[in-house]
Amino acid sequence: MKRPDLSRMNWDTRINKPTEKSIAFLSHWDFKNKDGTQYYTIDPKNVPDEWIKQDEPRSIFDVPEIWYGIERLNHPGFDNRPWHEVDFCRKLWDKYADFPMEYILEACCGICPHGSIFSSQGVSVVGVDASKGMVDAANARAETQNLDLRIYKRDVFRFSIPGSSPDGAILLASTFPVPHQNRTDNSALISQLKSVGYYIRRGGLYIIDCGSPAPPDIVRDEIVSQTHDFDLDFAKVSMRILTLRTRIDTWETPFSYYCTVKYPGGKVKLTHHSSTCFITTQHLKALVEMSGIFELLALHHWGDPEPGLRQDSGNYVAVLRRK
Repeated sequence: MKRPDLSRMNWDTRINKPTEKSIAFLSHWDFKNKDGTQYYTIDPKNVPDEWIKQDEPRSIFDVPEIWYGIERLNHPGFDNRPWHEVDFCRKLWDKYADFPMEYILEACCGICPHGSIFSSQGVSVVGVDASKGMVDAANARAETQNLDLRIYKRDVFRFSIPGSSPDGAILLASTFPVPHQNRTDNSALISQLKSVGYYIRRGGLYIIDCGSPAPPDIVRDEIVSQTHDFDLDFAKVSMRILTLRTRIDTWETPFSYYCTVKYPGGKVKLTHHSSTCFITTQHLKALVEMSGIFELLALHHWGDPEPGLRQDSGNYVAVLRRK
């Protein structure tokens, strides 16, 4: 299969002015059900009573149209990012893969933006994510666009999936190290590596977005609070972000999102607790070695086809090979 030359495409035109025949990355609330109606994880005109009356608010990640809508308003280039990352993954495949990457796993996939692009280019994709809302949205996307894409709700630290073994795997969007119960946990991260490793083919590649090699800024105050308001057309969102003091021993910065979402049919409160984590290259190498199932081939800065990290040069990617 001939791969498209993504480097020559006009990103802004492709993303912001998609044609009917375009395979542009669409926001998932643009999806249509088979009867022509818009797809939502929650119908904004008919918010379920249990959401309004609930004692324990659901996570914001259970309502992908809210989370990704906020991301787009916060980061105008958000739609462009998955295309560039897919292009770079292909460059790494060309450089390191021993066989074609024709069937891949996307771990912690969310609504599977990268997997959807790969699938639209002829790659078969299977994905896992812990959020039911994200999984439902990703599968709705696959059905609507006739993509060769299957998403499963799984604990990303320990999972199995039916079917044949993929040629490789990706974990993008600065998700690694994945917080386990709001803390980085070595045993959980090793378990995650093993789950991916046992599933993909021997010799297959695992590309991991590890975020920044520099530790996060120290939050000196006990709590830093920010408030933002967003108008998403189908709902109005008031978000409060609480950032707690950085834990110097682990370089974790815990934070919480508290959102009040006003739909036409009612009001819903959503929350999410997590942390921004930092992982040194030495820590990553130790995790890979302890997993016993991968070898670390190279470290790259995002977009740089040559391996090797430079100080203060942004996020980096690890390329692992299944033994």
